[in-house]
Amino acid sequence: MQRIEPLEIPEDALREMIYNSLVHKLYVGVPIQMWVFNDHIELWNEGKLPDAITIDTLVEKHSSHPRNQLVASVFYKAGFIESWGRGIRKINEAFDKAGLERPVFKESEGGLLVTFGRNYPTMKDAVSNIQSDDGINDGINDGINFTQTEKLILKAISANKNITYVDLMNDLSISEATVTRAFRNFKTNGLIIRQGANKKGYWQITEKGKNVIS
Repeated sequence: MQRIEPLEIPEDALREMIYNSLVHKLYVGVPIQMWVFNDHIELWNEGKLPDAITIDTLVEKHSSHPRNQLVASVFYKAGFIESWGRGIRKINEAFDKAGLERPVFKESEGGLLVTFGRNYPTMKDAVSNIQSDDGINDGINDGINFTQTEKLILKAISANKNITYVDLMNDLSISEATVTRAFRNFKTNGLIIRQGANKKGYWQITEKGKNVIS
């Protein structure tokens, strides 16, 4: 009845990241995108940093350059934004307080990509000694086996990031159901991520995916 369950990600930090995405979003571009994996989360927002701001200065005290001033004003008056130019510091402080590694900020594909881990200490301890047949041992996805066909599909994606379902079906002589099932498995286990919009985007192999086909 009195148990307090700690969240795997500091709630205030996650909320602050989403607020920042909304305030600084390039609204003529593609939607804000979030990818949730077993061990980490990636949040991407289109729009380059202002000329006066770099990744290094983001974590320090700096002036605010909201891309959407009206949205920023509403958030400020509503109490969602406490002070200008302090959002990234608040995020890092929340992660420090929770004993977690700070998020990694990176300029990517004409936008800002934030990558931060998910806290799975119990699960990691429980499976830390399990080794999969593919040589992957990241504590969460150990023991996951991929078929030879799935590995061939992953290699084809690695060779051509713009490859389509139809291309895979024709090149590998497999059914659409097989391709669909493989992609679902890849995304669930964090082997691939989608960069950009559906029509103009492409598939990116993660480090975990590269380990599977190495």
